[in-house]
Amino acid sequence: MERVLGNASGSVLVKVTHAGNACRNPEPFALAISQGTLVRLSGASLGVACAAPPQVVAGQPFTLTCTVRNAGDVGAVRVNGSLQLGAQSGVAQMGFGDVGAGGVSVRSVTVNAPGGAGTVTWRLEVSGTVLDDAVTVAASGNLNVVAAGSATGPVLALTPAQIYLQVRATDAPVSRTIRIANSGTGALNWTASSNQAWLEVRPASGVGAAEVTVTVQPGLLPLPLNSGQLTFSVPGLPSQSVTVLVELIGAPAPVQVIIGVVNGASFAEGFSPGSWVTIRGQRLAPTTRTWRPDEIVEGRLPVELDGVRVNIGGRPAAVYYISPEQLNVQAPDEELEGPVQVEVITPQGRALATAERRSVAPGIFVYQAAGRTLVAALHANSPVLVAPVGSIPGYETRPARPGDVIQLYATGLGLNTNPRVASGRVPEGPAELLDVVNVWVGGQPARVLWKGLVSPGLYQINLEVPVAPEGDQPVELQVRNSPRVRSLGVLTISR
Repeated sequence: MERVLGNASGSVLVKVTHAGNACRNPEPFALAISQGTLVRLSGASLGVACAAPPQVVAGQPFTLTCTVRNAGDVGAVRVNGSLQLGAQSGVAQMGFGDVGAGGVSVRSVTVNAPGGAGTVTWRLEVSGTVLDDAVTVAASGNLNVVAAGSATGPVLALTPAQIYLQVRATDAPVSRTIRIANSGTGALNWTASSNQAWLEVRPASGVGAAEVTVTVQPGLLPLPLNSGQLTFSVPGLPSQSVTVLVELIGAPAPVQVIIGVVNGASFAEGFSPGSWVTIRGQRLAPTTRTWRPDEIVEGRLPVELDGVRVNIGGRPAAVYYISPEQLNVQAPDEELEGPVQVEVITPQGRALATAERRSVAPGIFVYQAAGRTLVAALHANSPVLVAPVGSIPGYETRPARPGDVIQLYATGLGLNTNPRVASGRVPEGPAELLDVVNVWVGGQPARVLWKGLVSPGLYQINLEVPVAPEGDQPVELQVRNSPRVRSLGVLTISR
């Protein structure tokens, strides 16, 4: 007999069961669809493993991290585990949530070890539901329980072993505390790491008992239910984890967009290690400001302003200026050339782009004044700007004449200075650039007298003005054998 059992569209999971009297073995049946393809599935295949420590101290806390894997092709829902220690069952319950086909779920629990020394069997029984059918699996092992004072190494205990939060995308960052304890002996040298961009842990390492701060960035949460893992590692011990579950109430934050990543002076494509970089986009920061002097600590530049951070090639960049449409940062001093990922992380979201890193990417700084774009230049050893007389109220200005010594300011000239200055730090003094630098004014070569780093990412070039045509003239710059880069502004020349 042929029967129409139902109508559906899209991917449909069909379960065939026998109802009524006992079936024959085998019991043939036929299943047909009018359109599409039937694929036979094997079902869920759960496995569980736990990372038990080599020893625990009687009556003292320890952390046990367990992993449930579904190697099948059908998801399992409401997967839960029950832990047994020796004769004591139901010591702890572990909720692994839903584990999709090919998925993994990691959960931890912190419990007290049995009160007596000896070998104790632990067992974790895990059960879930697959298409209304129960599926179970178990893992077990031996736990070496030692008396107090008899431990031969550290024992890691994390409290709490799981964190659950409810947030909205517009909420401020939310922080919680995890306590790290050592119920064993010896030094507990630990490191902590996160597997999600929206989840941070600080400090990331330490020795002995400590409290770490876990911070969730609600604006970076992509899903209604988000799961992150904090992994704590100690040499000689299995790693243990703390699961952070965050339920997002309402819609995710508006998407951050990077429109372009360019040289901070020339605004052309390409930047170099240690140079200033301009990032343009939308919703890049919640506020508008530059760094404050107090945010420069012991010569180290800030890498975060009001929750805004930038990673270039996976390394943090110093952040000078933030606004919703533009960020100005100093590139880290990684010297590999080629395309690199640029990541902007804010309390409201995350954006990615790709930019071109070069060994040198010269750019001449400019500014706007009197309706024109002028090259950033001073007359040597003075505050007098190279500009038409009286063009900038409140500043002394005069044009440059052939034979005058002036100071140009640029970025992207490379890292080959003496002494070498690390990106993200304030130079202790001028650092001479050892590479060849060529400058042309109005098409005429200038004599370069000195060039070097004078501030983070900022190079000063002292030169003698050549016999260039009178009036507003372009300036061109070359480092080593790089292409000649023309300034966006002009230098005013007079006779």
